[in-house]
Amino acid sequence: MRDLTFDYKSLFNQATAVTPDAVILLNHEGQALHVNEAFHQLYGWTLQELNGMDVLPFISDDKSTLRKALVNLETVESTEDTHMTKDGCAIQLSINCKPVRYDEERPHGLIAVMHDITGQKAIHSVIERTAEPVFIHHHGAIIYMNQACAELLKAKQPSDLLDSHIFDFIHEDFVDLMQERTKRCYMGEEVDAVDIKIIVEDEVLWVTVSPNPVLFQGKHCTQVSLRDVTMQYDRQQLLEEWAYHDVLTGLPNRRYFIASAEKKLSNWQEANTGDTFNEHQLVVMSLDCDDFKQINDTLGHEVGDQVLKKIGRVIEQTVRETDTVARMGGDEFLILFELEQDERELHRIVNDLLTKLNQAWNFGTNQIEMRVSYGLAYHRNGETLHELINRADRDLYKMKRKRLIERFQSGQHTQCAYSTRFIGGHP
Repeated sequence: MRDLTFDYKSLFNQATAVTPDAVILLNHEGQALHVNEAFHQLYGWTLQELNGMDVLPFISDDKSTLRKALVNLETVESTEDTHMTKDGCAIQLSINCKPVRYDEERPHGLIAVMHDITGQKAIHSVIERTAEPVFIHHHGAIIYMNQACAELLKAKQPSDLLDSHIFDFIHEDFVDLMQERTKRCYMGEEVDAVDIKIIVEDEVLWVTVSPNPVLFQGKHCTQVSLRDVTMQYDRQQLLEEWAYHDVLTGLPNRRYFIASAEKKLSNWQEANTGDTFNEHQLVVMSLDCDDFKQINDTLGHEVGDQVLKKIGRVIEQTVRETDTVARMGGDEFLILFELEQDERELHRIVNDLLTKLNQAWNFGTNQIEMRVSYGLAYHRNGETLHELINRADRDLYKMKRKRLIERFQSGQHTQCAYSTRFIGGHP
């Protein structure tokens, strides 16, 4: 006859060698034959205290998974159960049970492995009670999230996104940042919250990400809280647009032009220091509408606003993407060109612009024969932006004076530089 005691012990040793969880070996009568140190640490009972007990003291519920498995001597895989410790505390467990067999006859016992998920359940409970979107990932793979997080990421339920990777959602501009912060979090470092962009069904959202290390399902993971701050960023972007753009025309304003032009000028000066010389040229064009005040005075400010908006559209559609355009105030517009060695491109753009601007425009029942004046100034080495703009303005005023003299000499000095006529209505 076999030495069953030896076989039980051999099987128990094999089980405890491959798991850090609590392990108990029971005979078919429900008596404890072996427990490991993890069992003692988790439950508080020693093998000697359990010996002779017909009913295991840590099973208080008749519907307990372990009790059913013991009665039926059946296999149980990853089933949750609640047990009691020696000092009366309830612990939540994930249990795996397997019958002990020596032949094809009835099993002789049961070996059970208990994994403590009390902390994990507590985390679940806290996360589910919060309205804040939260998920947990292990090296980037999402293994848990609450309903609030699922809704933020446009999923019907959390299970739809389990096993997804966090970088499936993170905007490419923030991937390196989040990889570095995730690594620091796994190393136990304290990581501050940061705002990043995520992509959800082709929609860009701004979220504040707060990562914290957590032990979950027996693994070192990262718990991430999210806060949707898209509205704040949209509001901030709108304020910045108002601060740097002209409300009437939608073009950049003086503040934007100065900041952008100063940066381009600084880059140009850096490229032309020492022995190096960049043959790119910076050119400022100053442009305004002749006798614009008379348009406002005779046709009204509403028509004057329409004129300014159309001038802005024509300029924006004619210049290149690399050129900087701004309405500086009133009817004054500035353009900053960056030229290659060939100046013919500038001449083409300027001629095209003047052709489109100096023609008859219809505004409702009014037709206006428009005329604009302009000035050009090429940047000189060592010259400031203020000096460059002033030279372009002086060139513009030189053209206006010339036209005024021509009108005076021709006897038209009492007339406006533009003419109007009514179309499709009554004068």
